[in-house]
Amino acid sequence: MCTALTLSNKTKTLFGRNNDIEYSFGQQIVITPRNFVWPMRFQKPLKQPTAIIGMAVPFKDAENGGVNYPLYAEAANEYGLGAAGLNFPGNAFYPEPGSIPGAYEITQFEFIPWVLGMFKNVKEVKEFLKNNDFRIVNRSVCPQFPASPLHFIVSDKSGESLVIEQTKEGVKTYDNPTGIMTNNPPFDFQLQNLSFYQGLEPIQRTDVEWGKQALKPFGQGFGSFGLPGDWTPPSRFVRTAFLKNCSSKDLTDEQLVSQFFHILDNVAFVKGSIVVKSPNGNHDDITLYSCAVDLETGDFYYKTYDNNQISVVQMKNENLDAKDPIVYPFPTKQSFNYVNKK
Repeated sequence: MCTALTLSNKTKTLFGRNNDIEYSFGQQIVITPRNFVWPMRFQKPLKQPTAIIGMAVPFKDAENGGVNYPLYAEAANEYGLGAAGLNFPGNAFYPEPGSIPGAYEITQFEFIPWVLGMFKNVKEVKEFLKNNDFRIVNRSVCPQFPASPLHFIVSDKSGESLVIEQTKEGVKTYDNPTGIMTNNPPFDFQLQNLSFYQGLEPIQRTDVEWGKQALKPFGQGFGSFGLPGDWTPPSRFVRTAFLKNCSSKDLTDEQLVSQFFHILDNVAFVKGSIVVKSPNGNHDDITLYSCAVDLETGDFYYKTYDNNQISVVQMKNENLDAKDPIVYPFPTKQSFNYVNKK
């Protein structure tokens, strides 16, 4: 479960997500510099022409000589293109490698570095997908971990956004006018479902009469009465879209960051509210972290479930011509601002 968001003011665009999951997966904030070479399963090694920043788990690839490289959950490159993979169980379907003659094949765990290493904006991604028989194939990063069922959102600093879903019917691409993505059902349903909520508005309802009975709003919020409040993917999609639509374009850059996290907070998982059953017992599904990357500067903002202070890693403050990834620890202890500490 997750929610991805693209949000802009008049000068810049933020891209990021809530990562909702019932376990920690070894995530860290990672910058991959320009001179890192990405091993690829079915394509030539990708010589990274651009630096990438995002949340990832470092992985030692035994199939490629033990190369250490980050497996990104979401990231952005220097050109202002961002990408994220979100859970898509039951709908994601990966064909076997080589089953479609002539197809351009990559794996789901390669998608983010591939799209960020190959392209500068959404227009270039769409052009490639239009002219190539592109497939995300069934290959896991290692035998112990099956391929995660994902679909992907790709957004750029202009605010343009695209959704890519590999299903049994093949690869489906959708223009994403909302700049939002959650999980199931497929993306075309999420867009159509928004029409059920077109009567919602942030403005308070006016008094009306039903026959002789006067109906008066007795508190603020009647304009948005009916906005879904649960954590299912369609409800989170609707709630995020409504809040984004209500946001002002006149926000300062700092206000934009604050607004981004306030919107994600409205669809975040609180410990104890979502319980995942498994053979090993019940586990709390929580918003492990929330993040936003400035697609103009590469500044990566984030907060975690255990530390809700917003931190930032500035990509351009590092040596981006290096060869090895730069890793920052994932904060797990709450930070406090003591105003009158003695």
